[in-house]
Amino acid sequence: MKKSIPIIVVALFLGSFLLTSGFSQGKIGHLNSDELIKSMPETDSINKILSDLSDEYKRLGEDLDVKYNQALEAYTSQAETLKPLEKKLKESELLDMQKRIQAFTSETQTGYQKRQQELYQPVLLKAQNAIKEVGKENGLLYILDSAQGLLLYLPEDESFNILPLVKKKLGIKIK
Repeated sequence: MKKSIPIIVVALFLGSFLLTSGFSQGKIGHLNSDELIKSMPETDSINKILSDLSDEYKRLGEDLDVKYNQALEAYTSQAETLKPLEKKLKESELLDMQKRIQAFTSETQTGYQKRQQELYQPVLLKAQNAIKEVGKENGLLYILDSAQGLLLYLPEDESFNILPLVKKKLGIKIK
C-alpha cells in the first residue's frame, strides 16, 4: 500500500501537467445540444409520433377512469342494501380496478419513455457524429454542452460556439 501512494502522487502530477498544458495549446468549442436537436428536421416528426402516443394513452386512461367511477358510484348507491359478502366482493372489484389503473399508468409511462428513446437515438447519434466531425475539422480539444448546465463560465476569446457549424454540417438552415 505504501508503494502505491508515490505512484498515485506521480500519476496525479503528470495528469494535471498534461491537462493544463492541453488547455493552453488547444481550442475549446461549445454548443447548446437542446437547440441543435430542436432544430433538426427529424424532431418534428418524432414529436408528432410521441404526441399521438401520449393522446392514445390519455384516452385509454380516461376510459379506465370512467369505468372505475361508474363502478364506484354504483357501489356507493347500493352499499347500504348489499349483503356483507356482496359488499366485500364489490370492494374487491374496486380495488382490482384501482390496481389495473395504477399498472396501466406505470406501463404507459415506461412505454412512452422507451418509444421516446427509440425514436431519438438515431437523431442523437447523427448530432453526435456531426459534432465530432466539426470538432476534428476545427482542431478542437474539447466541446462543452451549455444545455446541460455544466458550463459555469466561458470567456468568449477562449471558446467559440460551434452550433452554426454543426447545423451547416447537418444541412439545417441557420436562422
